[in-house]
Amino acid sequence: MGHEHHKDIPVKAAVITVSTSRTEKTDLSGQIIREAFEGAGMEVVFQTLVPDVRDRITEAVRTALETANCVVVTGGTGLTSDDCTIEAVSPLFDKTMDGFGELFRMKSYEQVKTAVLPSSNFS
Repeated sequence: MGHEHHKDIPVKAAVITVSTSRTEKTDLSGQIIREAFEGAGMEVVFQTLVPDVRDRITEAVRTALETANCVVVTGGTGLTSDDCTIEAVSPLFDKTMDGFGELFRMKSYEQVKTAVLPSSNFS
């Protein structure tokens, strides 16, 4: 792309953890994601923890988007029947980035091997 397609957009981040077993004190993944944003100089304007309930996840994402332009949702992507993050957020997508899921899984496989499989439906 040419330079006319490049535009600096300040990131206002949101972090949503989906879990029925974590609390704000034990939400390590949410904290790591927050610290990664902040370490890169990006403001975190919204953070919450919600249970594995489809409507609650969707509501949290919609609320986050009121102030954030970048939302990371962690958790709830396993293979059990109560893991429903993908189903909750997919209808909210305007566009998907084909290939991103494959790249994400490839990089993750290097670190965690087959533990990456629960994220196999995400792209």
